[in-house]
Amino acid sequence: MLGEEPSFRWKTFARHVTRVLMESDVEEVVLLGAFIGQVPHTRPVPVIGVATDPGMLIRYNLLGSSYEGPTGIIGVLQEACREGGMPAVSLWAATPHYLAANANPKAMLALLERATDLLALHLDAAPLERLAAEFETRVDDAMAESDDLAELVHELEDEDDEAPPDLDLGATEDLVAEIETFLKDQD
Repeated sequence: MLGEEPSFRWKTFARHVTRVLMESDVEEVVLLGAFIGQVPHTRPVPVIGVATDPGMLIRYNLLGSSYEGPTGIIGVLQEACREGGMPAVSLWAATPHYLAANANPKAMLALLERATDLLALHLDAAPLERLAAEFETRVDDAMAESDDLAELVHELEDEDDEAPPDLDLGATEDLVAEIETFLKDQD
């Protein structure tokens, strides 16, 4: 299923989707999403997992998350699956905060690769691989033009080199607080 995030009545929407999945004899749900993180575009895209059953993270060899905070429709859909007794896992790609306003084919490719692994699918990723390479080239070109961007990326690379292999979503707390403030100001 692919679509825009609904604007309201998320729980009702999620329950309808879950009912359709159950009536269609779906055995397991895989949801895809992305979050803004303190990650450089020059490194492989970290993909974390959140599951209705923690054993799924082990089975699929996914980094977990201890994030607690605001959610989107993916979280609501996953909770509706849990309530309905349907196993669900969501895959989340970490995208660079300095590229947040752009579609990120590199993150899309990372999600596609993990999802096809989980679902044992064989898809032709070549078109998306080309888009991801072009995207990375454009960002590298922009970095070459901006000393500030280059410095930021190098700082993130240094942090990545020093970071433990586990992805700490707590590092995005300031960003989440900023987003919450922005959303509150929209009322």
